[in-house]
Amino acid sequence: MRSRPVVLAVAALQVAVPASMLVARWSSEGSRPVSELPASFQMYSAEPPVTYTGVTAPGGLRRLDVAPLPPVLRAVDTGRVLPDRLCARHPDLVAVRRTGGTEPGTFAC
Repeated sequence: MRSRPVVLAVAALQVAVPASMLVARWSSEGSRPVSELPASFQMYSAEPPVTYTGVTAPGGLRRLDVAPLPPVLRAVDTGRVLPDRLCARHPDLVAVRRTGGTEPGTFAC
């Protein structure tokens, strides 16, 4: 019966290591697949680099910073979700352009 504590310790490590790496990744990267944390969980595949540009009423363009938004939204192309959030965050925009990724396009606000 001496093997029971060893089995419990190994089982605890099997849960603790990936869980701690999941917390470490989500606190900084979201669910983006990265080679630095190979033992952590991954729910989604990251998109190729995506940039967002805001279009103002007079036709001006400005690059939008997505860093304040949740990491998982930045890592995964989710259709209209991120452009809608950017429109809500910047009420002076009339459209948001997504360049790169699998679904580039222009989204009206």
